[in-house]
Amino acid sequence: AYGVSNWMHPRIAEAQEIAAQRGWPAIAASSPHFSLAEWTSPPWSGCVSIAGESGRSARDFYAHSQLPVLAWSPLGHGFFGGTESSDRTYRTEANLARRQRATQLAAKLSVQPDQIALAYLFHQPFPVSAVVATRSAERMKRNLAAAEVRLTREDLHFLESA
Repeated sequence: AYGVSNWMHPRIAEAQEIAAQRGWPAIAASSPHFSLAEWTSPPWSGCVSIAGESGRSARDFYAHSQLPVLAWSPLGHGFFGGTESSDRTYRTEANLARRQRATQLAAKLSVQPDQIALAYLFHQPFPVSAVVATRSAERMKRNLAAAEVRLTREDLHFLESA
C-alpha cells in the first residue's frame, strides 16, 4: 500500500484513474492538513489543507471516494489545547470563534476543547485518522479518548457555523 501527502484532490483522482487503468494498486491514504481551524497561510510551500469552506470540494471528494485521510496538525499546533505556539497561523477571529464553540460544546459534554476538535474530524463522512504529537502520556490519553466522544449533526453544524 502507498499514500500521498499534500496532494490536491484532482491530482489524487487522476492518479487513481491511471492506477485503475493499468491494474496498479490504488492510493491507500492521503495526508493533507485537516482541522476545525483554518490556517492563515500554509506553514511551508506546497501544503494542502482540506479545512474550512475553501476545503469543502476536497472533503466532498473524500466523502465520495472514501479515501482515508491522515490529518496532520488537527489541533492547530496546540490551538485547541491551550498550548498554542506564538505564530499566527491559526489565530484569527474566525478560529477564535471556532475554539469558543469547541469550548462551549466541551463543557456541555464534559470533555476538553481539544477532544472536541479531534472528534469533529472523526465524525466526517469519510475515514479520518489524526496525526498528533504531544509531550506527555496524559495528553496522549486525552487525545485517544477523543475517539469516544459522540457528536450529533447539530454539534457539527454548531462547530462549523460562522
